[in-house]
Amino acid sequence: MRKVAVIGLDGATFDLIIPWIKMGKLPTFKRLMETGSYGSLESTIPPITAPAWSSFKTGVNPGKHGIYEFWKRKHDSYKLTVDTSLKVKYPAVWDILSMYDKKNVIINLPTSYPAREINGVMITGALTPDLSSKGFVFPEKLKKELFKEIPDYKIDPQNTFKNEKDTGFLYSLYHEIDMRKRTILTFMKKYSWDLFVGVFRASDSVQHNLWKYYDSKHPKYKINKNFRDGIFSVYKKIDQALDEITRQLPDDTDLIIVSDHGAGPLTKVLNINYWLYKNGYLKIKKTILSYVKLFLFKIGFTPVNVYNILSLFKLSNIKKAVRYNVVGRLLLKTLFLSFDDVDWSKTRAYAYGFVGEIYINLKGREPQGIVDRKDYKKTRKEISDKLQKITYVNEEKIINKIFYKEQIYKGDFIEDAPDIIFFPKDLEWLCSGDFEFTSNCLVYDPPVTSSGHHRMNGIFIANGEIFKKNFNFDKANIIDIAPTLLHILGLPVASHMDGRVIKEIFTGNFNKEYKIRYEDIDITGKRGKKLSEEEERSILGRLEDLGYMG
Repeated sequence: MRKVAVIGLDGATFDLIIPWIKMGKLPTFKRLMETGSYGSLESTIPPITAPAWSSFKTGVNPGKHGIYEFWKRKHDSYKLTVDTSLKVKYPAVWDILSMYDKKNVIINLPTSYPAREINGVMITGALTPDLSSKGFVFPEKLKKELFKEIPDYKIDPQNTFKNEKDTGFLYSLYHEIDMRKRTILTFMKKYSWDLFVGVFRASDSVQHNLWKYYDSKHPKYKINKNFRDGIFSVYKKIDQALDEITRQLPDDTDLIIVSDHGAGPLTKVLNINYWLYKNGYLKIKKTILSYVKLFLFKIGFTPVNVYNILSLFKLSNIKKAVRYNVVGRLLLKTLFLSFDDVDWSKTRAYAYGFVGEIYINLKGREPQGIVDRKDYKKTRKEISDKLQKITYVNEEKIINKIFYKEQIYKGDFIEDAPDIIFFPKDLEWLCSGDFEFTSNCLVYDPPVTSSGHHRMNGIFIANGEIFKKNFNFDKANIIDIAPTLLHILGLPVASHMDGRVIKEIFTGNFNKEYKIRYEDIDITGKRGKKLSEEEERSILGRLEDLGYMG
């Protein structure tokens, strides 16, 4: 029976890999591509870690699994709640494999916390609160074994880039790659498995933080001998780790390498709630406190300006401590303009999320919705038309892609999706994240430590005797991975999956041997549980460590 090993490289991009291969710098990537099949892997819209890895593991679009960002609005309020693995509404591919008595080893997959019961073992990845968290591993007894085998194990090392003198940042990423490689090799040999999944995250972290030192076209480009080759050095370490892993794979094992999204420069941030306020779609309460906060906001008392001052005095750690705990969040909302100050009885639209995501304040869906369903499409079109007219320097338009949710999602949970999704400057710009009114400027610079972010196209490499050699196929989608894995393992593809088997990468003999079949899978019981507010903030706190701008 065949086995499949999947190595995830968070945020990896062929935009970097292929030029470095041509320069003779990444021999393992070169070997795997020349002896296998490869192509770009389209991410979810938006190309954010939480929905992308959720689609990777389920084979369905966000409209079915229900994850659109790291967080979503609670159904009974305008407060945000964290999405965890238990809120994914469809089974992961390893849940399906468990139904067929196939064994799984899953290591460090982002947003997999808390670990679900599977036929095998699981160590959760990014957004796990900490190593002491219940649900960090399955089964629970695995924790003792993990720390015995890998005493220096970390979920994601504290690798936030602090400043231009922070040479320890790269060394922490090198350690992460080494530690993850040792973990993968240890558990690959220690347990029997049909599916193995192990994820490296260093590629994403280094791109978020060091893109401006690599890319001479970046408007904030800086020559810095410590970081000039920082991104390449991480890819080189990953290349070396892949060489060790691939040479120790068991016989009859096929290898799949994927990334959840690509990467590129980040140059500006668009404050979309400020734009909604200026255009009359979002209203502030007529109370003394809210008006005082609005006045202070207009003269520059904003989170961004305060954080910049803290950074000047090397007190940036206070930023994280304040943003991501219950007391700190309350302090932010007390001092700064926030959703607590919004007059929802007069507000027609609001926004949250890193990539442009706008929600209509709809009657019957939002707790204080005012837009009638008969006016929904009219309101949405009106906002979209105005978005297309936003300009910046030299009257250049900012928004170049706008989607309505029904154009890109389908499923039972499409109601929870953003009503409008847009890409500012082809994702070279972002929106202001999880706090409602970050700046009193429509456009502002990201934090000095954030100069790269996500793009739509990740990577896909398939290597093994069943795959075509040196075959560059056109494109696949991240929802295609789960059905393709089932196909490789000789199992029917679940009928609820939106993805397809990537048939073009297989040799003719393999396709003759395995006819694609479809089967209904029981998806009941895959519902979430409520986390405490402290747990939610603890999970969101990990975003700082993952390299996300705040």
